[in-house]
Amino acid sequence: MTITRPAPIDPRGPRFNQTLLSIALMVGFIPDWRAVVPVMAVVLFLGAALGPRWGPFLRLYATVVRPRLGPPAELEDPRPPRFAAVVGVVFLTAASLAFAAGAPGLGWALALIVAALAGLAASTGICVGCELWLLFARRRGVELVSRQADHAAKPPARIAARGVVGASGGARPARRTSALRANDSGSPISSTNQPDGTPVA
Repeated sequence: MTITRPAPIDPRGPRFNQTLLSIALMVGFIPDWRAVVPVMAVVLFLGAALGPRWGPFLRLYATVVRPRLGPPAELEDPRPPRFAAVVGVVFLTAASLAFAAGAPGLGWALALIVAALAGLAASTGICVGCELWLLFARRRGVELVSRQADHAAKPPARIAARGVVGASGGARPARRTSALRANDSGSPISSTNQPDGTPVA
């Protein structure tokens, strides 16, 4: 049976998603806007279950933010951040049920856990949900997919005034050729002759 490996993604997309999620929950907590919690649960669910095209924040990043940025230094496996989003959905769903049951303290406690973890991942790159997925994946022998972006793997070559500068940045002299060169009068001379055609001593 052939196992299809997921395509790697720009890691800045999930971090943008986590940033907006954390801000939205914190802003909702201050005036006690409880409706923001189930709304964020739906936002996370759409991105985790249906992919970045359906996640509002992920779609915003892909269509508005990413075109204004340079290419990422590397790409990452999409499964760890997707698993983290699923964990967030579970917590926010439980928080919404707590609000409905008349336990706002429990509801906000669960929602603020999600806000704190999302803020931590967005600001430091430490994603607790991602680390949990990686722990399970290592035990099961799951192979990750990640690679350097094309621009990082193959930097463009540049032409210097005296030689060719390669992808590594080091200059190397231009190759000498045995082809004939023409002087100002149009007559061919070899690379061992002076401009007037006489041999070099």
